[in-house]
Amino acid sequence: MIVDANFEDEHFELLRDILARIGLADVREFGLSWDDCYDYLHRLGYDIKVKVSEVP
Repeated sequence: MIVDANFEDEHFELLRDILARIGLADVREFGLSWDDCYDYLHRLGYDIKVKVSEVP
């Protein structure tokens, strides 16, 4: 993915780090937690909100 993709220069290092981490997420020792996802999205400029509601 990293070789074939065309990333914006300003986010290249962050996206490279995220993709490298996702590539290891299927290994138990390198699992991807919600906190990891939240941190990556926040660093990319997204504000994350989770809404929990009861299913009728």
